[in-house]
Amino acid sequence: MPLISHRSGTKVARQVRVLTICATHVSTSSAPPLHVQRVSFQCEGLRIPSKARLVGLIYAPLVKTPAQLVGELRVSAGLSQRALASRAGCTRSTIVRIENGDMDPTVTMLARITSATGHRLNIRADQTLRKASLAAIAQLVLGVDEPDIPFTRLRGLIDSLDANPNSAMDAIVDPPPRTGNEDLDNLLAAIANKIAEENLRTRPTWTSDVPIPPAPWRSPGTPRMQALEAAKAPRQFTERRIFLAANNFWRHDA
Repeated sequence: MPLISHRSGTKVARQVRVLTICATHVSTSSAPPLHVQRVSFQCEGLRIPSKARLVGLIYAPLVKTPAQLVGELRVSAGLSQRALASRAGCTRSTIVRIENGDMDPTVTMLARITSATGHRLNIRADQTLRKASLAAIAQLVLGVDEPDIPFTRLRGLIDSLDANPNSAMDAIVDPPPRTGNEDLDNLLAAIANKIAEENLRTRPTWTSDVPIPPAPWRSPGTPRMQALEAAKAPRQFTERRIFLAANNFWRHDA
């Protein structure tokens, strides 16, 4: 598999680059190796930054960010932040900022730090076909504390499906993972049901397993504004206690 260069700045169009990163233990000590699983970072139609900053990667077993990776490697090597900085050829403040999540290290910097702890950083870029779907959108917010509703991504997906209706069922058939935001989970189920019925298809089975939050979701504003918004909400939304107008997501309902 090709190695990704930190100078690549590759434009991802209809494909997604999935980075596989491993910190392989190379020292001769008896300490167990720290294995890092396949990361979830995907450039979905976006430009990889020129320095390929590693943001929001998911590691295993407990490492979820570059900050945690550096911290785990440093502790496993028995190094202080000052000692690791000295070995890696950087300042202690750089290590502190990385471990605090205030700085996203470049591939080059992360490789130097990894090497300084007795590990080797391996990065492999695989290419897979991008599948625009509700499940893919849900994946993007996994691991985020109190994730926001990705309105822009949802509108973009719906626009794409309106232009390519043959892809509609592929976009909703896979159950999205639970995001930690019950309103978002409920919204994804409502959107899936509406897309299915607009295309004269049966609702995906997974939507019936998504619980409906007890509190209704209404738009901010005065009671009159909320009533106007609720009047334009599609049936698939109101049955899930979502009182948002369809034109928040569907252009053709504007």
